[in-house]
Amino acid sequence: MTTPARMLTDLAQWLPLLRELEQGRGQPRSPRPNPAHPGDTAGQVPFGIRVDSEDEPADARTAAGIRTWATIWADFFTTWYPGFPQTDKRQTLHKQARIRRYRRRRALTWLATIAPQAEAQHPNEWADFLDELQPIYARVATATGHADATDPDHRCPACGGQLQQAATRRGLTDSRQCTNCQQWYPDGDIIDATRHHTITTTDDADAWVTREEARDLHPTISADLLRQWIHRGEVTSRPKAPDKRDVNLGSLNARVDKHKRDMKKREREAA
Repeated sequence: MTTPARMLTDLAQWLPLLRELEQGRGQPRSPRPNPAHPGDTAGQVPFGIRVDSEDEPADARTAAGIRTWATIWADFFTTWYPGFPQTDKRQTLHKQARIRRYRRRRALTWLATIAPQAEAQHPNEWADFLDELQPIYARVATATGHADATDPDHRCPACGGQLQQAATRRGLTDSRQCTNCQQWYPDGDIIDATRHHTITTTDDADAWVTREEARDLHPTISADLLRQWIHRGEVTSRPKAPDKRDVNLGSLNARVDKHKRDMKKREREAA
């Protein structure tokens, strides 16, 4: 199990990457400090939009929000463990702003240094801190590719199970493995190709698709030709089907396969 000190150190290393992801993917953005008003929290948020709730710092999902959360806890633990830098109204505004920036950058690593003592000497307070740290750690690890993650865009073509990507130091792997049947796939393109092959060759009599889906799976088949096959009984259909899934996929695949063989035979005869 990852120790609290390691979790805090990891977070300190991952937050710059999280910030890059926020800025590059259109995710919730970390507020950028307003140099004219370094102590003005509202001035840090672009367009006046608050991306993290000030009332619930433990729910922070941005790099800036997580640093704010860590700074709050660092200030709390300075009651017993002095050493976390503080601002002083007697200091110049420039120096206060510099210390604030330093505090936000330093909070996570400072908490890591006091972790063994705080856990032993103040177990109740430390337990409350861990209750907030663990979900934050899990969220950031997943977002930055430092935790195994379930692929939201693909399912296993073999059994329909969930596919998991393993975490490495360089992020999530391109390969996926099914959590159900353990089938391994090198990348998403192979998964898509395998799924398409499975769907277009299955003879499952219980699989039904709409006519639009049928033409998407077999783009060389026109709507008129599909209608003719259904009318002749060459492709099984069920009128008034739920969700308009009235075409049997197994019989469709078999008819398409026969159609391809017939076309090749005609080409050979014509040659």
